[in-house]
Amino acid sequence: MKTGSTIVHGFKSIERQTIALGALNVLIGANGSGKSNLLGALSFFKASALGNSDTLVKQFGGANRLLCHGKKTTKSFFFACESEAFSYEQTLIPVAGDRLDVAKERLAILGSDVEWLEGGSDIDDLERQLRGEEVHLKDAVAAEELSDEEAEDQIRYFPSAKDNIEG
Repeated sequence: MKTGSTIVHGFKSIERQTIALGALNVLIGANGSGKSNLLGALSFFKASALGNSDTLVKQFGGANRLLCHGKKTTKSFFFACESEAFSYEQTLIPVAGDRLDVAKERLAILGSDVEWLEGGSDIDDLERQLRGEEVHLKDAVAAEELSDEEAEDQIRYFPSAKDNIEG
């Protein structure tokens, strides 16, 4: 993610953390303070949001090692990010085979009424479904609930979430 705020709950040593990210970020702290775990959480979230988390779960040693204090203590891993254009959240839960599956996912285009909530999807699927909302926006214009400019402004934001997370 390029800029905005990020929330991490339940990843490795991170019980709950909210961070503001800018164009340039510097992590400073004592050994063992969680800098590497924060970077790991950001890498993991990016991969998971893009539908590629299984390989990382294996590289990190399985779901039990990723969850803060293990899966007996932590029942889910939550990650959220928000920029000027969108808000994205993902909740992962441990499943058989020491894996993590997406239990809940939410993508909202800020400044609009467009929001999508899904379980077990990835951001490509969510954005395809959001682009399907263009039909509803055009219907709202026809019914004079929105102006053409308002509908175009909302449509213009649809691809930004994936672009920002990949960046």
